[in-house]
Amino acid sequence: MTTFDIIVSIGAVVFGTAAIVYAIYVGRTAGRDRPHDPERLRRFIANAPYHLLNKEVFAKATEVMGSEAAAEAWMNEPCIGLDNEKPIDLVTTPAGAAAVKTYLNQIEHGVYA
Repeated sequence: MTTFDIIVSIGAVVFGTAAIVYAIYVGRTAGRDRPHDPERLRRFIANAPYHLLNKEVFAKATEVMGSEAAAEAWMNEPCIGLDNEKPIDLVTTPAGAAAVKTYLNQIEHGVYA
């Protein structure tokens, strides 16, 4: 084995280790809450295809929370009744939108968890 082969082998080990460390870092930080961005919901509504955003959910949140600003704040906060998920993250799927609508109905009628 030549010196060049040894250097290449060491480089491959270092690169592989760095890739594994980076993958672990990304996995650990992916679920962290992002800082509250008041424009996030507005951008999401403006840019999302209709089938990804159930506009009825936001209308219901506005009705239940009393104002659009309160609904936006609520949509960006984790909810215990939604397994500590943010409603803004759930409305991107039909099942998530249905869960958020159900939770809003529970809040409206005072029977939420």
